[in-house]
Amino acid sequence: MPPAGIDTTTLNTARVWNALVGGKDHFAADREAVRAFLTEMPSLAEAARLARRFQGEAVRRLVELGWRQFLDIGTGLPVAGAVHGVAQRLAPQSRVVYVDNDSLGQCLGPVLSAAEWQPYDEFSSGAR
Repeated sequence: MPPAGIDTTTLNTARVWNALVGGKDHFAADREAVRAFLTEMPSLAEAARLARRFQGEAVRRLVELGWRQFLDIGTGLPVAGAVHGVAQRLAPQSRVVYVDNDSLGQCLGPVLSAAEWQPYDEFSSGAR
């Protein structure tokens, strides 16, 4: 069941991307948009998965070089291989700040924070 105030009948870019990369947080309107996009751009799903793979590899290499702080801008919805998952698997002390102006990502943030890592700080969506 989606959080209160989430319109599942209208596509959402974060949920469309989530569907493209094999996530689980999308609805019929999002999947319909993905089908339409794939009709016009058949390689889009592969490109999305490759982008996620690149992100994971980049984080892994940065951790190997000693980086422990990361900034993820335009985060979208949580999926396997998210920045914190990769970084903290290799270096548990790693810190990640996620930034997104999508209200769906903002409402899932507290759930993800409680379930997967200790948040460093909480920022208001009104902060600019």
